[in-house]
Amino acid sequence: MLIFVLLSFSSSIAQPLKSYGLKLGGTFATQSWEFSRSPQFTPEYQLGPAAGIFVEGFKVGNFSVLAEFWYLQKGFSTTIDKVAISPKLVYLSLPFFLKYRIGDMDLTYYVMAGPRIDYLFQIDAQHVTAVTDAFSEGNSDIGISVGIGSQFNVWLVGNVITEFRFSPSLVNAFQNDSLTIRNNSFELVLGIAM
Repeated sequence: MLIFVLLSFSSSIAQPLKSYGLKLGGTFATQSWEFSRSPQFTPEYQLGPAAGIFVEGFKVGNFSVLAEFWYLQKGFSTTIDKVAISPKLVYLSLPFFLKYRIGDMDLTYYVMAGPRIDYLFQIDAQHVTAVTDAFSEGNSDIGISVGIGSQFNVWLVGNVITEFRFSPSLVNAFQNDSLTIRNNSFELVLGIAM
């Protein structure tokens, strides 16, 4: 009897799970730096690595829910006194998506959107004191991510995922009387779903 109850319980828990897997990619990130009393500073985009895992479940019709955990690099690039610098901010990110799919098992296209929270894990300021003054490891950043993607079956590999996302912050990463900083990034992702 106990075995029957345990088997029934484990199958009811496993039912909501649709897929899981690994995603790798790159971030194309920048920040807006708005000064209240001095000339504006316009950072350029910086390319950084990204790696994550995901689980997808709760499929209802063409909709499902997606939860991910990412290690990703953000920051910006600029030139100061003819010296190129690229301060790096490494985040652990936890996004949740509502995903809408069209297509069949062999080829599926989808759109997705949802909230995310990023935890600042590591800072490489590259001698830019404004970065070390503005950011502290352990700070969080709240935003949204919206994206489009496709999933297709590749023989001997499995389900391959490609995605393009835009991830703006909804809150300021830093703010005081003279400076406001906010993160923005684009991500290009390639993954494998099991």
